[in-house]
Amino acid sequence: ESARFPQDFKGAYFDVRPSHTLYAATLVAYEDKIDYENGRPASEFMVRQEISLQTTSHLRWSLDYTHLTLDVAAGRLFRVHAVDAGVTYQMNRRAFLRAIAQYTDTVQSERLYAARVEPLVRTLFVQLLWSYTLNPRTVMFAGYSGDLAGQRAYGLTETNRTVFLKMGYALTR
Repeated sequence: ESARFPQDFKGAYFDVRPSHTLYAATLVAYEDKIDYENGRPASEFMVRQEISLQTTSHLRWSLDYTHLTLDVAAGRLFRVHAVDAGVTYQMNRRAFLRAIAQYTDTVQSERLYAARVEPLVRTLFVQLLWSYTLNPRTVMFAGYSGDLAGQRAYGLTETNRTVFLKMGYALTR
């Protein structure tokens, strides 16, 4: 038997670019969602804030923050805080260097899930990427990425790391 859940969305978005170097935006949203795991209606509340700053013609900084909650009739199912920070240095027309870090902190209510869940989960992803365009059809990438994860019982621990080199070439007639 299928169930029907009403969906309603309320939100506001605001952005501003007071100069060619600064940009900021905020999104606030409240909407009906579905707890698919347990087949019940839920309510989501989200605030997302973004800021980017072009400090020089070669250097750009960005920072995004998201706060997200999902509530069901019995209480708060989960709460997420996520931060995404990055810096890009455009060396010249052909090459750039970028560093990013993405951190997520999730708190889940164990009593509201049908299956066992970790009450606290933290993740951190970091990446360093260098890109060089040899010609309009050929690009080369080199970089490093790493993942860390943690729970209530232990702090952030490295779970994966990758060093990579990639070359792309577009074949055309």
